Amino acid sequence: MDHRDAAPYTTRPWPLVRTAIVNGLRLHRPLTLYGLTELDVTRPVERFAELRRTHRIAVSLTAHLAWCQAHMLTRHPGLNTFRRGKQLLTFHDIDVAVAMDRRLPDGTRYAGAGTVRAAQRLSPAELALELRRLTRADPTASPEVRRRRRFAALPSWLQRVLLWRIARDPEALRQIYGTTGLSAVGSGATATASLHVIAPNPFTLAILASPMVRTPQADGGFACRVPVTMAMDHAIMDGADAAAALVTLADLYASADMWTDAEAEKLVAHARHAP
Repeated sequence: MDHRDAAPYTTRPWPLVRTAIVNGLRLHRPLTLYGLTELDVTRPVERFAELRRTHRIAVSLTAHLAWCQAHMLTRHPGLNTFRRGKQLLTFHDIDVAVAMDRRLPDGTRYAGAGTVRAAQRLSPAELALELRRLTRADPTASPEVRRRRRFAALPSWLQRVLLWRIARDPEALRQIYGTTGLSAVGSGATATASLHVIAPNPFTLAILASPMVRTPQADGGFACRVPVTMAMDHAIMDGADAAAALVTLADLYASADMWTDAEAEKLVAHARHAP
């Protein structure tokens, strides 16, 4: 066949996993406001470097951010609150949906979400280990992912009907995704300039953390800051609520006190007995 008759493009099937991702994006809260800032993480980064030297363990900055977010929400439960009809529903547990780079058994890579249930009950090391488990586990075995994939296989008209219902049913949203979101893919990497991400938000509060910025200091060290975007559903919370939560979050991010030697020993013990 004459090459001039060939189509000037190639085609491949639309991945079902992309439909699941699009469905999540359609749950965006229409009254979302965004706040952009940078938060200091110098002490935690220095502590993680120390733990690598002394205990030969790697600690994920994402685990630190998720632990801080969960504990911030325990102090500001109004941000773990959703509207259901004429009621406001505040969940007792903080279920953090953490965006992560995942790989399906067939090798397909996608940016999925792993949900850390009742994150506020976990110690920093326990949360880090749970994140590691979620990242390495077969995502198709996850109850949340199975629900999303079954949902994505439904007819499009039925998906729209169910999405309309999920957007109005906080308990359904919690079961499928969680009660708050954290996107920190690449936050442990470094960048030369700040990058703030604006993304759809299905929660009352979600945090988007970008690659860390390291700034040289006069003493030869570095100041480490994470560009952070706070996505807030203005229908539920006001600016004063967000400001108070941001102060708490900044204090938690900047602290390394939660990463004690006892927490490090938990990670060491797990690594020693891991297959």
